[in-house]
Amino acid sequence: MYVTFVQFNFSSGAPKITSDLSIRDMTVIAGEEFTITVPFIGNPKPKPTWTINGEEVIPGDRIKFETTTTSTVFINKCAKRSDLGIYTIQLVNAEGSDTASCKVLVVGKNCYCILIH
Repeated sequence: MYVTFVQFNFSSGAPKITSDLSIRDMTVIAGEEFTITVPFIGNPKPKPTWTINGEEVIPGDRIKFETTTTSTVFINKCAKRSDLGIYTIQLVNAEGSDTASCKVLVVGKNCYCILIH
């Protein structure tokens, strides 16, 4: 018999990004996939908004967001040179908000991305 103890925190609280190491400047290669993972705490689960150079990012075939109760992940399946810039995550819930940013530099020649569904 196995017993697992799980601690739940149901108290309300503003979002708080929990690691400065998770969102740091990075250099990626054009044509390659990259991710930015941001761990957080907050209840209720915050809504993430991602921007690049102040422009809101709309997810699509190449760019996706995945958010759980403990982290949000920005996924770029095929980096383009035009993807360089300051990436900012803002987490918002009824209790407040938190924000963090990093710089992404994309190097190498632009290539054509073939996305397979």
